[in-house]
Amino acid sequence: MNNYIIKNLSYNHKWSKSINAKYTTSEKFALRLDSKLYYWKKYGNKGAIFLSLLKLLHYFNTVEITIITFYKKLRDWLVNKPRVKQSQTDIG
Repeated sequence: MNNYIIKNLSYNHKWSKSINAKYTTSEKFALRLDSKLYYWKKYGNKGAIFLSLLKLLHYFNTVEITIITFYKKLRDWLVNKPRVKQSQTDIG
């Protein structure tokens, strides 16, 4: 295996803390899908059927992540819901 240095090639590092603050989870998954599709199309010599299957699986993954995120937010809201204190006059 040979290693090469390509001087005029650059990339965007999309998984730093600033990226985590800027993009939602679903947006990060979309970035990952775009990267995978580009790789498989350009370097993997995969056809339309494979790329369509990859898109379909990504869609299912996005739905799963959306449901999990909603569940976590709902659970956190229910756990941290402000409680109404009962006044002394209501007690007795």
